[in-house]
Amino acid sequence: MDAERSAASSSLDWPATAFFPRWQVPQALVVADLRDAPFAVKLAASTLAGLVNVPQPQLYLATYDDDLFWLQAAIAPWPVELERLEGRGEILLRELIARFQARIAGFIIYDPRRPASVNVATTLAGIQRGVVTAPELLPLLQQAAGEKPVLQDLRLPHWPSENLAYRWASTASQSQRSRRSLAGMDPAIAGGLRSFLVATRTFVHWLDSRPWQPSAGQQRPLLEELLAELLPGSVHLGWFPDEGSGVTLASGRAVAVLASDHCSNLEVWNALQPPELINHLQALAQGYRRQQDERPLPALEPRVYLSLTISDGDNLQYTQHRMLHLWRDPARGRLPLGWTIAPALLEAAPALAAYYLETASPQDELIAGPSGAAYIFPSRWPTAQLPAFLEHSQRLLSGMGLTLLQVLDGDWRQQLGLPLPASMRMSNVAGQRAFIEALRPAGLRGLLTGAGGLLLSYKKISGLPVYHNLGLVSSRSQLVQLVRGMQAIHRRRPLFLQLYVLAWRLTPTILWEALQDLGETVSPVTPGQLLQLIAQQGEGAEP
Repeated sequence: MDAERSAASSSLDWPATAFFPRWQVPQALVVADLRDAPFAVKLAASTLAGLVNVPQPQLYLATYDDDLFWLQAAIAPWPVELERLEGRGEILLRELIARFQARIAGFIIYDPRRPASVNVATTLAGIQRGVVTAPELLPLLQQAAGEKPVLQDLRLPHWPSENLAYRWASTASQSQRSRRSLAGMDPAIAGGLRSFLVATRTFVHWLDSRPWQPSAGQQRPLLEELLAELLPGSVHLGWFPDEGSGVTLASGRAVAVLASDHCSNLEVWNALQPPELINHLQALAQGYRRQQDERPLPALEPRVYLSLTISDGDNLQYTQHRMLHLWRDPARGRLPLGWTIAPALLEAAPALAAYYLETASPQDELIAGPSGAAYIFPSRWPTAQLPAFLEHSQRLLSGMGLTLLQVLDGDWRQQLGLPLPASMRMSNVAGQRAFIEALRPAGLRGLLTGAGGLLLSYKKISGLPVYHNLGLVSSRSQLVQLVRGMQAIHRRRPLFLQLYVLAWRLTPTILWEALQDLGETVSPVTPGQLLQLIAQQGEGAEP
């Protein structure tokens, strides 16, 4: 067995061209509701699920309210038998441990006084087949598991710093951890992604990459080492203490980023790929693509055309939680809206991708989130590795029927992790052209770039429009003021305004109310329609 296969998990096949391994399709799932359980119970259950769900998921945990929605909307329609357990809290955890005790070698005790020990224990859990437990839960769990032993007691190492705890974990897991994935997890998160990380033997950290932070002199070099050992095509999951410097480091090592720290039951969603679902998803993607091609284009007139695009679609846990709430907002469908969404859902959770494609209204336009297959800073990505990333992106965009792409890029402010305003535009023309040419076979119709700015800027590259987003808009009043300000500054008509909207602050209802404030001074269109109108006009706008 080669190093790549053994370092990931002996029973999982992880293709070099995919962000996620292959699993056996689940036939039956035990459903456990732990929404009201305390931290220690959720942590133990999540690490147990990581052991139980390899290579075929058998356990689905509801640790968020949304988990029950998705169970009904995206799992129940497919041929999976569901068994719902009735217990709660420690009683339910005891039942789970007793039921699946054959999958457990023992227990790993974390130290409640040292947050880093939660991540160290998660890293070791998949390797040692141990359930992570708080000291006070150990007697209950051992009794339920037939007195399985303590494999590791992380109260005993006296690490003087978090960095040394992660250094110790790096040495302890060196020969057996995955070389295809790395994850950052706030130790305060008990569930979320942890079951997947245990299942895949992923090293789990919470290392600060900001070079100016006092702790970074120790933490940043270790993060660089962990990234450097990953194989080509690897992914950083979870998140970072600082987005900009973390994505900069990962991009420099050609490691794609998929924000996913609160993404629950990810191994179940990975595995849920019965032929019926895959065929259904393919049909939905083809139908959605036809719908976009056939969407009528408004007449080009001397007016102000306004499109709105909601941010953060690259984030897997966003599509599972926050985006779902926005999607169910009563105003969705009343106004044209662009929704960034993760193309990686095609691999990560095909059932979720199918849900959004199937329930999209004619007013909803799905846009590939930053920056294609996953979140990267293109200017930091090694040139030799870019074709492989773009080929992966082309495959995912095609598979979901997506024809628009949002791209973010970083500069020195992101590299240093400084809390300063930044447009995050991909301004390099050669980079824009590389993306366009590589993704044209997927039917790409244009690029949106940047997290916002106040300068009107768009042009055509290789025949396709590229628009530098305005914003970032985080309130109803800011949206109205920005549009009115642009109307006053730019008197020439038609005027094309594309605003990037902060998903965590605004909703379709608030956006609808803002459009009512603007009244007939604007003509709302989808981002795709706006770019088509720009292409039709044939002129650009530069600051």
